[in-house]
Amino acid sequence: MSAEYLTKRGSYWQYVRRVPAYVKALDTRKFIRLSTKKQIKSEALIVADRINRETEAFWQSLLTDKTETSFTSYESAINRARILGVQYKPMMELKETKTDEIIERIQTLEQSRLIANQSAVSAVLGGVEKPILPLNKVLEQFFDLSRDSLHGKSEDQIRKWKNPRKKAVRNLIKVIGNKALSEITRDDALDFRAWWIDRVENEHMDPGTANKDIGHINQIINELDDKLRLGLNKPFAAMRLKGEKHNPRIAFKAEYVQNNLLADHAFEGLNKEAQTLIYVMAGTGARPSELVNLTLCDIQLDCKIPHICIRPHDRVLKTDHSQRDIPLIGVALTALQLYPQGFQRYKGNTDSLTALINKYLMEHGLRPTPGHTLYSLRHTFQDRLIEVEAPERIQAELMGHKFHRPKYGSGPSLEQKAEWLKKIAYAPPAHLLCDGPS
Repeated sequence: MSAEYLTKRGSYWQYVRRVPAYVKALDTRKFIRLSTKKQIKSEALIVADRINRETEAFWQSLLTDKTETSFTSYESAINRARILGVQYKPMMELKETKTDEIIERIQTLEQSRLIANQSAVSAVLGGVEKPILPLNKVLEQFFDLSRDSLHGKSEDQIRKWKNPRKKAVRNLIKVIGNKALSEITRDDALDFRAWWIDRVENEHMDPGTANKDIGHINQIINELDDKLRLGLNKPFAAMRLKGEKHNPRIAFKAEYVQNNLLADHAFEGLNKEAQTLIYVMAGTGARPSELVNLTLCDIQLDCKIPHICIRPHDRVLKTDHSQRDIPLIGVALTALQLYPQGFQRYKGNTDSLTALINKYLMEHGLRPTPGHTLYSLRHTFQDRLIEVEAPERIQAELMGHKFHRPKYGSGPSLEQKAEWLKKIAYAPPAHLLCDGPS
């Protein structure tokens, strides 16, 4: 843990670590001292973790001094320079600085007894040129540099995160060719925007789809520029199209859910797990992705208030507020008693579930309008809480939404939430009470 290397100096926390014996012959400094530039310890710890990783990587590079690709070599040079207390500058940029700065950098190498170490010299004196990265190679580097964004996500979540960025880069190459990242201009960005405008006008595409592509490209360029200090322009800044549509989700009427979706044998022909998930979603308002990933320990049936626990398991929840406990009342309890161990068929595969159910709803006339989907059940759940005038705190706790006032105490108990859910509970279909889903 990096906490042991934190020490406070004045108002700020510093990373201080003694150079270990195994690398003393190559790094003769007694201590590494670097400011985290943070006054709050929890924030300083995050910076210290990064410094510690870079420090250990630097020591490892001194021991191995292995051959690297142009990109990893450039990234390593930046990190090595930082560990040695200087900002990396390419040689051409250093030539334009004052002679005193160059002398100070040479003295840094001499004082650290690294003047004969090629990797250290290249880092301090700018011996590694900025790499040329064509568009068809940017994602490999971007995904590697974005590991922190993917931490904790499931394979399915990582796929969903990567795919739209892959699509955006493919579209950009289609329009401007496989240019090097450093050669992309504002004109290229304008051409890409114009290409999307044509598609919006001629193919009736939503401007929001274009803006997602533009946003992903902008993110990729900015991330690579910031992490690798490439000195790129911001060609895709302020390129969003106007007229983006924000279609609100449509809720089912409560009577429609009870009389049609929960009618006896309404989902005959649909597999049992999918049927059960519809019933549980109607009764809890939980997201499909939360329900398909329930585990045995998340489904608490043998207790005073049966409930489900929405928790991250090898995945991240949609928001920090999504972690919650939801009592099981009415149809939700009856249905989930059939699957006390969870839903193995759809675990980690929400898309397959929603596609199947939405297709079934459409083919069997169970969508009052094209805007009604499986997810509409969640909005019905919210509407019903409002109808019975449930307190905002109760609504937020059940929906997994942010409560927009300071939260004090531990929040509503399961008993309190259960009392409100009893007011909106659906009766289970008759076949569910007798035999389970057909």
